[in-house]
Amino acid sequence: MALSDHEQQTLEQIESNWRAEDPRFAARLNLTAAHTRNSRIIRIAQCAMWVGSLLIVIGAGAAGRAVSFGVIVAAYGVILIGAGITAWIRRRPYRTEHRRR
Repeated sequence: MALSDHEQQTLEQIESNWRAEDPRFAARLNLTAAHTRNSRIIRIAQCAMWVGSLLIVIGAGAAGRAVSFGVIVAAYGVILIGAGITAWIRRRPYRTEHRRR
């Protein structure tokens, strides 16, 4: 249902007053910026997981003894994958069809 001209004008006036009163809160509610920020974090998390996987492979190939350079590199790979998975899980979009009602 469309708003009348008076209702639309009133709504725009309320929005402009609200944005002038608390610009920091209004900036946090900017959905386009939030989506861009989440997309960037998800891409970084995916890159971290790929680099971590590569470090595990390199570390496994270079491991010769129990404590060696290869083991340390592989451990950093595991940490990087864990950080990437954590960032991805925290920033993934909500799926409304899985919510309980």
